[in-house]
Amino acid sequence: MTPTLPVRWLWATESALLARIESEDLERGATLARALRARVAALGPGGGPRRELVVGAASLLVRFAAPPGEREIAPLLALERIESTADEGPPPREHRFEVTYGGEDGPDLAEGAR
Repeated sequence: MTPTLPVRWLWATESALLARIESEDLERGATLARALRARVAALGPGGGPRRELVVGAASLLVRFAAPPGEREIAPLLALERIESTADEGPPPREHRFEVTYGGEDGPDLAEGAR
């Protein structure tokens, strides 16, 4: 049997729920967050009018188009534990941002740092 980890659901806003996966290993937590995303996506329209599913490090944000009712959130709250599956959704993406400090790109940096 594959070990499972608990999922804790919290309100992020009046129209968004955040699922936190209780994992001390962030890589495993991120893998399980992708697995949870696949499970939530598989709920289909019965899971409510979801607008967006956002995977984070050991978390999943479920944003609704409008504040959801009990009928919409009940299927989500029933997902109390998660285990890794073969279908974990899309792989993570990496974003890199070039940052430059000082010189012509930040002549006021010293002034702002006071």
